[in-house]
Amino acid sequence: MDSTLWALLGLAFLLVITPGPDTMLVLRNVMLRGKFAGVATGVGACCGLFVHATLSVCGLSAVLLYSATAFTVLKVLGACYLVYLGVRSLWGAWRTGVSPDVAACEGAPLLRGDMGNLRRSWGEGFMSNVLNPKVVVFYLAVLPQVIGEPSLILRDTLFFVGFQFVIAVVYLTVLSMCLGRVRHVLLRPAFRRKLETVTGGLMVVFGIRLAMEQAP
Repeated sequence: MDSTLWALLGLAFLLVITPGPDTMLVLRNVMLRGKFAGVATGVGACCGLFVHATLSVCGLSAVLLYSATAFTVLKVLGACYLVYLGVRSLWGAWRTGVSPDVAACEGAPLLRGDMGNLRRSWGEGFMSNVLNPKVVVFYLAVLPQVIGEPSLILRDTLFFVGFQFVIAVVYLTVLSMCLGRVRHVLLRPAFRRKLETVTGGLMVVFGIRLAMEQAP
């Protein structure tokens, strides 16, 4: 394994642990639905990586990147989705002092068998990642440097994305479990309202920043 690949793997690791929309979603869903919902959110976001990798290998990411219309559509969809999630948290926190999701889960921590909330959390993480054009740009910039020979494109792509997937799943799972241990603190009315305001506000900010993103 050459130094370039090590550097790219290190970059992938840094991107995973840098707080962003995925981290905010995990924090939000642990608070609203429990630690297993946080894990499902993280796994959903990580599954989105394989969608981006597949698009890159097929050449469709280049179309998204170099077509102003396609890039704008993806960017606007992603921005609207993040703003929607953020506004939902803000509205629930400030209108009633508790978001609808928290109200539904109050006094009934999410169990492993609560598949409805797990699927919902997975879907939120997946959509947040898939609709993020920054991931498109990242893979188009990195994958050509990872791939050694054209005949090895599938193997090298799966290796790189698999590495990032494992690191991201482990990191977001550990984060969810740690947050789950202090969920009783997060659910205190005053603290919860402030935290929902912060996480909701940050998701709105991420959405606005995404909407202002310019195609490279």
